[in-house]
Amino acid sequence: MLDIMHKANLMKCQVDAKLCALRSFITFLSVCTGTSSYKKFGLPGGGISITTTQSAVRCACKSLQSAVDSLPPEVDNSGVLFPPLSGQVELLLTITRILLDHAKQSKSSRHLYPVIVLLMKTSGASTSFLFNLMPSSPALKQPVKSLLVLLLSLFEFIYKKVDMKDGSEDVNIFGELSLLSMSLLPVLCKLAESREYFDLAIASMDIILKGFLPSNVWVPILQKHFRLQVILQKCQSGALLCTQVILNFLLTMGRTKDGAKILQSANIFAFIKVLLSQMSLDDSCLRNSLSTQTKDVKIWGLGLAIVSSLNHCMDDDISRNSVANSTISFLSGQVPLMSSYLSAQSVNTHQSKKRTLLQKSQTSLSALSLTENILTLLCILAKYHFPRDTGMKEVDSELREIIIHLLAFISRGSERTGDSPNWNLSFGCPPIIKEEMKLNEEPPLIRSKYGWFRFAASCTLSTPSVSGPPNAGLSLVIRDKNPADSDSMKQTRFTEMLAVQIYRIAFLIMKFLCSQAKEAVRRAEELEFLDLAHFPELPMPDILHGLQDQVVSIVTEVLEANVSTALNTETERVCQLLLVILETSLYMELCVSQSCGIRPVMGRFEDFSKGIKAMVHASEKHSSFKPLVRSLAQITTLLYPGIVQNNNLM
Repeated sequence: MLDIMHKANLMKCQVDAKLCALRSFITFLSVCTGTSSYKKFGLPGGGISITTTQSAVRCACKSLQSAVDSLPPEVDNSGVLFPPLSGQVELLLTITRILLDHAKQSKSSRHLYPVIVLLMKTSGASTSFLFNLMPSSPALKQPVKSLLVLLLSLFEFIYKKVDMKDGSEDVNIFGELSLLSMSLLPVLCKLAESREYFDLAIASMDIILKGFLPSNVWVPILQKHFRLQVILQKCQSGALLCTQVILNFLLTMGRTKDGAKILQSANIFAFIKVLLSQMSLDDSCLRNSLSTQTKDVKIWGLGLAIVSSLNHCMDDDISRNSVANSTISFLSGQVPLMSSYLSAQSVNTHQSKKRTLLQKSQTSLSALSLTENILTLLCILAKYHFPRDTGMKEVDSELREIIIHLLAFISRGSERTGDSPNWNLSFGCPPIIKEEMKLNEEPPLIRSKYGWFRFAASCTLSTPSVSGPPNAGLSLVIRDKNPADSDSMKQTRFTEMLAVQIYRIAFLIMKFLCSQAKEAVRRAEELEFLDLAHFPELPMPDILHGLQDQVVSIVTEVLEANVSTALNTETERVCQLLLVILETSLYMELCVSQSCGIRPVMGRFEDFSKGIKAMVHASEKHSSFKPLVRSLAQITTLLYPGIVQNNNLM
């Protein structure tokens, strides 16, 4: 008996010694390679080579798989076997971080894809096995959590690799990863109900839904294994942390029709309404760029984005009226906040120069995206005659004034106005997150030197010495600089994304104002006279002209540059967006001119005629634009009678 006890103690000492050595080695690797919080000092010879790292990953995967396979189905609660297993998982996680760091520094990481697949297989299988043992073995919580961190790191890395679907070999690898993701999704659904794993599991599920599985695959899995109603109730009660993580996941679900139906059946509108009521959002925190409630604003923005995506996905579904009614009910208490947010983007341009300089601040792509979501929801409200039918006429009028002010600001980005020394680009939008900084190093795709594609380059220049933190919106700032400097600014994919985002906002503004004008015309037909006292605020023709000039210049330039080649998908989509903006602005100009009796601007006919003719001529080689050009010809004929015949527009 004593001999048996001696051998057992000896084995325990050996295990403890190996575990101590393993943890020391992990700490050493973390410090030397900079994967810990300690300062990186580097190893002799330039650190660990990529070949050595790949070999270490394979060895660690094999060792972990052997350790997991050796665990009996029923494990005692002593936890003797689990500390070494936890150490092996930590070692694999540390080596994986070194591998991913190598991949980020190299131009191509295709040679690492087989190792990534091995890591996914090992970590996924280990997570599934240990998850089944957890109820009887609480000591497994830490290794499972480390495995989830490892899986999330791998998912994030692969999701950013757009080249994985290019070659036939890469397609096979991606298909294998998709199968692994599908087998892992049910386990993640169960882990998401636990407070310890909620954020990691939901974040991994979010990436799986975005980039690895189509909706017809993940929807049945979620319906069977994911108790969404339970998750939402726990979020409302505060039993789960990281509300922003679950909202991002719900937004991903809501961007597909099947996912939107799941959210609707889970009464998502009530959940968001209760969630937002628990936050201390008010008018001042939305207007004040120095507000400490930035997190609450982000959550509010995600809630609005989810509502917006549901309306978009369910627009052609039989339940769209139910979604619209729920949206109107939800937004009835959000209109004042939405108005405050938009007004924060419209600082009074009549302020003195010194005062304006003191208010320098910057916006971000996420803030502009929130502006887009707000305008999308306002278009939904306008479609169903809200807030006119709910006693919100004052807010309605204020919103139109704010929106027209934003449109006027956007329209001033025309080439002619931009060359004037009296106007300079008046807000900053530098890249903030890593993905944006990377995009700011990539070459442009659309390559236009007109409108906001030209001026967005100077918006990305950060001036931290005078600028405050990112503002909730667009801060109007006057700067003394040579307007010719904008030509020398570097155009990148990020600056183009900024320009496109601004034009998406312009499109929604025009859509909202057109719906207001259409409602006013309908009301005039009912009354049989035009009631100017209750006529909605609409933009002046000069605002619309600035927007029209931008569109004509940009589309003409892009089409002429690609006269012998087909446009890429993104460039074609942007041109179509711009042409729709042009068409709606012409209809708006016709409405304003006829309703208010405004005479045509001197020389406008000649300038517009020349520009539109060049644009139509450039579009002849691109058949996809024919329907839009034909529609443009119709409204142009109404606004400028005779222009079609005089200039051979069609």
